[in-house]
Amino acid sequence: YCAVVLQSNFADTTSNSWKYLIATYSALVLVFHTLIHPRVQVSGSVPVWSVCLYVLNTVLPSSLSLLPFILSVHHQRADEKRDEALLAQKVRQVALERQLLEALMPAAISHKLQDGEQRIADRYPETSVVFIYVCEYDQMLTAHGPEAVISWLNRVFCCFDAILTLHY
Repeated sequence: YCAVVLQSNFADTTSNSWKYLIATYSALVLVFHTLIHPRVQVSGSVPVWSVCLYVLNTVLPSSLSLLPFILSVHHQRADEKRDEALLAQKVRQVALERQLLEALMPAAISHKLQDGEQRIADRYPETSVVFIYVCEYDQMLTAHGPEAVISWLNRVFCCFDAILTLHY
């Protein structure tokens, strides 16, 4: 029984510890039966070899029957530690995602996204949103530097504001 249970507990590993444990136990029983049993002198009512065989055949297997339970508990604790580490990693990841979301968007929008809203459309009267694609922006930034490009973008948007003011 112990051999089967031990083998099932070690089945997920490449360890052969269960084989060594059973081989050691078997070797001890053989040694006591063949070498010690014939040579032990009887002293008192119970011979020493009989006590040794009793320990080997009764107490030791009873103790070994606890080993699968101990191994199962050990595996469960290792699984719990792994799960706790995964949970801590997930919590850190969610916190980082929230920080990124709050850094990229206004707080009101990020809170709506975190609450699970799919479509966020707020109405702001007298507001216009313009999306502009600036061709070769990276080359401009590299060639002229950030200060010059931001200054140029500021002039462009001031021109847009002036045009809109004339027409509205």
